[in-house]
Amino acid sequence: MADDLRNIRVTILVVTAALISLGVIMIYSSSAVYARENFHDNFYFLKRHIVSLVLGIVLAVYFMNIDIHALRKYSKLFLLILFLLLILVLVPGIGTSIGGARRWLQIGGMTFQPVELMKPVFLLYLADFFDRKSVKGYSLFGIFLPVMVITGAACGLVLLQPDLGSSFELGALGLLM
Repeated sequence: MADDLRNIRVTILVVTAALISLGVIMIYSSSAVYARENFHDNFYFLKRHIVSLVLGIVLAVYFMNIDIHALRKYSKLFLLILFLLLILVLVPGIGTSIGGARRWLQIGGMTFQPVELMKPVFLLYLADFFDRKSVKGYSLFGIFLPVMVITGAACGLVLLQPDLGSSFELGALGLLM
């Protein structure tokens, strides 16, 4: 059993490393000429990608070592913060508009989409919500309605950006959960 688990983890690590390597190669090969012409640096986009990649790996390792049950007690706070970030995206001067859509927040030299953080936090919140409510039993007003209100609010804020794909994902997560 322990050997099977170890083999699965090694396989996941190897596949992840291969995909990351392929992504680095693709970023460089698809952007080097454009970067040289516009930024006078063949590696402009590759450097940005590697910084994001390192940050992502550090965060992944950090979150892998956190007990999910410890995060549960903060799920409401995380959800509230992300709702506020989704609102801030829509505020001119705070939210960054790219290509006609106002979906990004800029912190330092990096931009990010709060909706991408909303997806795992939304799952964490709903899992905690259902776990807490399962003790009391199921009812339309106690379970379904609150989940649909929260799901609808999240989807509505994301649709205002506009981002139909992410709104659909959040809606599907709410309905499937």
